[in-house]
Amino acid sequence: MKKVTIILLLMLMIVSSCVKNEDNPEIGDLNNKANENIADNEIADNEIEDNEIADNNVENNEVELDNIDNNDLETSETEEVIDQNNIKIVYPNGDIYEGEMNNGMMHGYGIYTYSNGDIYEGEFQENKQHGNGKITSPNVYVYEGEMKNGMMEGLGTYTYSNGDVYEGEFKENVQHGHGKFTVPNQFIYEGEFKDDFIYGQGVSTYVNGDKYEGQFVNGKKDGIGTYTFANGNKFVGNFKNGKKEGSGILYHIDGTFVKGNWENDSFIDSSEQFNDQQVNEREQDETLENHENWRFCVELCRKYRWKICRKFR
Repeated sequence: MKKVTIILLLMLMIVSSCVKNEDNPEIGDLNNKANENIADNEIADNEIEDNEIADNNVENNEVELDNIDNNDLETSETEEVIDQNNIKIVYPNGDIYEGEMNNGMMHGYGIYTYSNGDIYEGEFQENKQHGNGKITSPNVYVYEGEMKNGMMEGLGTYTYSNGDVYEGEFKENVQHGHGKFTVPNQFIYEGEFKDDFIYGQGVSTYVNGDKYEGQFVNGKKDGIGTYTFANGNKFVGNFKNGKKEGSGILYHIDGTFVKGNWENDSFIDSSEQFNDQQVNEREQDETLENHENWRFCVELCRKYRWKICRKFR
């Protein structure tokens, strides 16, 4: 019996050990599967991360492309070749150029239309208005004449929307030099200009027949001048801010004159009043008496002094 019992125990032990061995591979398989799942998950996570990175890269690329496109829109130009020598360019701000080009620049004859409606038609040189041209600013002015480095310079005609016209010299976009200014139904001035103003020596002829010849400052009679009235009277003297101011002489057509002082264009006092003969005699006496060579005319010949001493006048 003991032997049988021992044999049974041994068999049970052998069987139990086999069962354990079969169980262990399953656990190992489970562990392997778990490890494989973990590895797969890590790979998937890595792929997801890679995809996210790729997506980010795509998004970044799209942003960069968008920026490029935007930059291109801001700086790009729409060109259209009209013929071999003429090109039409539409700029992003709405300006349009149509004309000749050289080395990518406006050069030669062309028309440039600004987005505000202004138009320049004429010659260009290296992207600048240079040569003869015409600028039209609707309801403001029309300029036709010489251009230099993008500015009105040289001889030209500037017509205002109200009908006033300036013809003459320009310097750096302003009326400067000699010119003629016409204000319809008012006056015509011809003379010197400075920085867009009537300035210097000139002549104004008024529609009523009056005429002023003399000095001007900022568009007004200022300095020494002669104002001749339509009726023949004439004032010679000082002007200030467009009015008679200071000493002067008013000559009348009847031969008389008044010498005195004016203030704010009004006569305030008379120092002397003469006729033409008295004026001539007085001027002759003053001329000789004040001349440094009068001493050469001896007293004996004083009544003939105009014949003898005329060379001293």
